[in-house]
Amino acid sequence: KRDAATKHLIETGAAAIEPLMQGIAQHGLEVTTRGIYVLQQLAVAGDEATEASARSSLEKIASARVTAAARHARDALNKLDTLRQQRALDELQRLGARIERNYQELSSAMGPLFMIEIGDSWRGKAEDLRWLEFTRDVQQVSFVGEKVEDSWLAHIAGMPNVQLVKIKRAKITDAGLAPLKTLERLEFVRLLYLDIGDDAVVHLAPCQRVTRMDLYGTKLTPD
Repeated sequence: KRDAATKHLIETGAAAIEPLMQGIAQHGLEVTTRGIYVLQQLAVAGDEATEASARSSLEKIASARVTAAARHARDALNKLDTLRQQRALDELQRLGARIERNYQELSSAMGPLFMIEIGDSWRGKAEDLRWLEFTRDVQQVSFVGEKVEDSWLAHIAGMPNVQLVKIKRAKITDAGLAPLKTLERLEFVRLLYLDIGDDAVVHLAPCQRVTRMDLYGTKLTPD
């Protein structure tokens, strides 16, 4: 009966989330464990609204005081991050992204990095790049080619482990560089043959962790 009930809750979808949260708050460990399992399954259901609601519920449980429920929720979130990243990588690769787990960027002394390149082979739309936000282990993002524009770069905002960003021969404006300052671990920026000028400095200056910037073929003045 319990297994059947668990399966039925998963099949119910988003409508089950609020009653689940109430049940987890009111009952013991088994209800909590099964409830968190259901939320975990709903968080990979394929429907964006359902996934977002289920994940938000797990985060709410995980943020509570140190309890068995919080521990189970944190474990579920860690598993979701792994599953979501692989799903994102699969989707990006299907749409033409180049993915290399041990890529050595020219002139970089940082060593091999987990890299994603969005270039001429990209077949997706700008909104498909939303998958980038789920690639938590990616260390380098490269945008190459004339198809690349400001809206593409917006999707790297907040990526947690990006250390190197390369943009080459792209249609990027000065303002399009703004997402770079949201990358907390960014160390190296390569801007190659871009039509950017002195106003780009406004967006590059806040990147205080960066130790090296390669600027080739831009319109920045020596000043």
